[in-house]
Amino acid sequence: MARYLVLGGGIAGLSAALRLGMAGEDVILVDRMDRGGGATSRSAGVITVQLESEEEIRIAAKSIEILEELLGDGGRESTGLVSRGFLSIEDEEDSEETRELLRRAGVRFEQLNHVEASRRWPSLRFQEGEVVTHTWIDMGVEPGTLLEFLRERAVEVGVDVRRYEVLYLGLEKNHVEFVKTSGGELRADVIFLCMGPWNQRILSKAGVRIPVWVIKCPAHRFRVSVDAPAFADEVHQSYWRPGFDRTLVGGGYHAEPCGNPDECLGRPNPEFGKDAERLLRLRVKGEVELVDEWAGPCSIPPDFEPIVGRLEGFENLYIIDGLRGYGLMKGVALAQSLAEEVMGLNPSINLEPYSPSRFAALDLKA
Repeated sequence: MARYLVLGGGIAGLSAALRLGMAGEDVILVDRMDRGGGATSRSAGVITVQLESEEEIRIAAKSIEILEELLGDGGRESTGLVSRGFLSIEDEEDSEETRELLRRAGVRFEQLNHVEASRRWPSLRFQEGEVVTHTWIDMGVEPGTLLEFLRERAVEVGVDVRRYEVLYLGLEKNHVEFVKTSGGELRADVIFLCMGPWNQRILSKAGVRIPVWVIKCPAHRFRVSVDAPAFADEVHQSYWRPGFDRTLVGGGYHAEPCGNPDECLGRPNPEFGKDAERLLRLRVKGEVELVDEWAGPCSIPPDFEPIVGRLEGFENLYIIDGLRGYGLMKGVALAQSLAEEVMGLNPSINLEPYSPSRFAALDLKA
């Protein structure tokens, strides 16, 4: 029997397993690892500190710090890291709020007017009155390549990685006795449930639900004829990061309801792709051609805050969920902090505000 069993091999599960393995703990990681499956591998691959609150900025900055240490001097082809830095294009009022958030969070940044930005990034169009906020530490990644690299790192630090499908939890009162997988029963002292939108499926079989709803989030890859930086267009509502072979990956702020996470893995709404191309052409000079698109599930809690900690009613079951599509930005730091807390260490991030216990007043029986 292992000390720790991590269910889910996306960014949260791998981050938790890596932290445990690097501490010398006995860890098993279980995931189907279908190529192109899961929420992380179907994300757009943007990791930026230019977020909506001071705490979110600090969490994203910590995630970037952890990833920098894990990636080391690995090359682009092996790690999936394709760009550094990020721009936010905003009106003057919104840029003032961004400036104050980044200043309070201690993140280095600069702000440029439309003339200065046009000189710095000539491949993009800027309009009079717009302000561009530039941060340096942000990352753009090819998620599938990054996950493969992190799996290899996990194996190197002693994590037992197994390619099984998780079927259900075997319960004895308030204790998870075993986890039934396609490879048989697995037992551990502590279970980490890091399957993102698929957490609900496993918990519902145990008669429990968590208060999240699932949405289908699209991403699109366009080949472009110019070199462009990673950026968010907050004026017209789109976001983009460079990819391999002179492409830009991202889209508009589109989403649609999707109750079953497996159904979120199909192609996106065709209208979303058309609108994404229109939005991209508003900013990027040169030719633009759609070459690929996909969609993935995102889980959204009612208060829009992550769910991280021991699940109420269970002695040995811990969960990470509700990352709102910000798994790469938040999941690394939150998962490693949860692993630290469970090991009895001082966590890098204070997880108390994200405890599942905040929903204790709700009826969570499935």
